[in-house]
Amino acid sequence: MLGEEIFNSLVWRSFFILKKTYKGDRYVMHDLMHDMARHVMGDDCLVIEPGKDVVIPDGVLHLSSSCPDFHFSPQDLEKLTSLRSIFMFGERRYKCDISQIFNHVHLRVLYLPGIDLNTLPESVRKLKHLKYLNLSNSSIEVLCESVIYLQNLQMLILKECNKLEKLPKGLRYMRNLQCLDLISTSVMYLPRGIKELSFLRTLSWFPIDKDEAKIGELGNLNLLEGKLLIKGLEFVEGLSEAKSANLNCKTNLSVLVLVWSDIDERERRGQMFTHDEEVLEGLEPISSLKELSITNYTGKIISPSWMINLKNLVEIVIYRCKKCEHIPALRRLPNLRVIILEHMDSLKCFHDDGTNMSGDTTDMFHSLQKLYIDNCPVLNSLPSNLPKLEVLSLIGCKKLVSLPDEIQSFKNMKELFIYKCELLRERYEKEIGVDWHKISHIPDTEIYA
Repeated sequence: MLGEEIFNSLVWRSFFILKKTYKGDRYVMHDLMHDMARHVMGDDCLVIEPGKDVVIPDGVLHLSSSCPDFHFSPQDLEKLTSLRSIFMFGERRYKCDISQIFNHVHLRVLYLPGIDLNTLPESVRKLKHLKYLNLSNSSIEVLCESVIYLQNLQMLILKECNKLEKLPKGLRYMRNLQCLDLISTSVMYLPRGIKELSFLRTLSWFPIDKDEAKIGELGNLNLLEGKLLIKGLEFVEGLSEAKSANLNCKTNLSVLVLVWSDIDERERRGQMFTHDEEVLEGLEPISSLKELSITNYTGKIISPSWMINLKNLVEIVIYRCKKCEHIPALRRLPNLRVIILEHMDSLKCFHDDGTNMSGDTTDMFHSLQKLYIDNCPVLNSLPSNLPKLEVLSLIGCKKLVSLPDEIQSFKNMKELFIYKCELLRERYEKEIGVDWHKISHIPDTEIYA
């Protein structure tokens, strides 16, 4: 990606430096670069910091504040006729009267995450030059229809707005939109016509509804990149409709999350479970996909024909697929590093007949590093040939009698966690289990009843 190349170049030139914090690694601007930037920006940029007196110059173009209780006075707003961007930073929700901001018709950027605001005023339509609007983690409940008049808007960030339930019906008219981030919102459906947003690159959340946007609206959105989560797949009626999403044409997708509603919810609605295998078959992604997640699928087997083509897949998550008994394609994914299986009530084994296409009985998980299995009560065996395995976590696997015999030769093993697996606990209990010696070389071993 071009942006990544530019960022790496700035790191190489010491513009940004790596800083380790308790929250993880982050990049910060070098102090000398920061001082120089503050000097160069002059009166064009103003940074308002807590505890400091503020004098706002008339010609400010870019304004940034980290004061949660900062307010614009009417006098300040009257003289900020050239304002192009406003950035409000803070770790907690803040109140700010921004009604007058919308008279500044030259604004390009509004960064207001965490703002305590229920709705945008109708006057937002005046910001015809606005390209970036960030209301993430705010208390917004309604995105007024006037937003659709922001014809130059490219980035609309609404993630973690958990009170937001629906979007404007005229969303399809925002033809220049490139990013619509809805992750962790309460939006249950997208309005019809989303297919007309042909420049979209980020659409993190695509909920399907029987009366609103269907999965076929994804068909023309072939610039989508990064992660795509599709929810409500029970409303897709079969193979043909699933194929209309054209997921195999979205060459920049790296993460695909497929979600059906849970069985209880579908039964309450009186929905059938007959189409899930067809729908999964029709949702063929590009072969370069990196991560795949499947939730609440009701088929007995997860083995769409396209799955064996995912040669670049490194992680797969299968969650609450309660009727699934076998996942034979897993062993034919050569670069798979992480497998997560949770709440799989019917899963018996990783494959159905113990052989692959060539008749070889050797499990082919040569790249697997982490295997997490949680609440798979009838699972009776694990794959054996795991030369690169580092982490093995087993929870609530009541029928597992033993770990792979070859575990003694797993030289990369760092962590073994066993919980609520009584047969395994008895067999591998520290110092006294009959097979404790097979796992005693693992540095971090925890076994609980």
